[in-house]
Amino acid sequence: MTRYVLMALILTIGALARTATVPSADRAAIQQLQSSDWEKRDAALRAIVANHGDALADLGVQRTLSQLLERESGGPGWGGKSEFVAYADYYTLLLETLQTIATKFNSPFAWKALARSNYDDNSKFAEWMATQPQAVEYLLVLTKDGNEIIRARAGLVLARALGRCSAASDADRSCGAAIHESDEILTLLRKNARDARSSIEQLSAIRGLGICGGTEDLALLEGLSRTNNDKWFGLFVHKAESQIEDRHKGNKPTSK
Repeated sequence: MTRYVLMALILTIGALARTATVPSADRAAIQQLQSSDWEKRDAALRAIVANHGDALADLGVQRTLSQLLERESGGPGWGGKSEFVAYADYYTLLLETLQTIATKFNSPFAWKALARSNYDDNSKFAEWMATQPQAVEYLLVLTKDGNEIIRARAGLVLARALGRCSAASDADRSCGAAIHESDEILTLLRKNARDARSSIEQLSAIRGLGICGGTEDLALLEGLSRTNNDKWFGLFVHKAESQIEDRHKGNKPTSK
């Protein structure tokens, strides 16, 4: 039984043991989340959040909102809708609500949806994900996803998680998951830097090695620079080499 299934089972048992019910106003709003009109979904979400988040403790609500985030993230035409400020605000609120659910209740549904959500790999959200030990296992799964952008983004966030933990105090309990998976993360980054299926994934892996790689990766990066004469590719490789060298010297490297 996987950890995800086990956690879901535990949460289900916990939910059945609770006697509290979701307020009727929230139940109506939850139904409205199924609307085909995103503005109605937006209004329903705001109504739930405005009720001091009381409904967020309910397993059914957690699952519904997690599924909603997955639909919004993977639905057709997301890029076009995200250009509208109002929709972007709605998506941000949904993301923040799932962050609350994930951290407060450690909901596997929420962590899974957050890991697969749409975000820039240089954003504050990406930085936040890199500090969350519960997110590591979900990000690792996404490094095998069929979407190259999702694979690349997950790998880079894992590199950030390992990079921050390599310099963290041994007492930082948030680093346990990243350190435990350090071999898998570094193996993935090195493999993708050498022969990734896409240029997006390869460049993200090179960036990742700059963030968390060691001096043993300098030979790999130097070899890559000799086999690819593209100017921008060379800049990515040079920056990664400089970050590793600076870290080895004890200087603080950049992380973006």
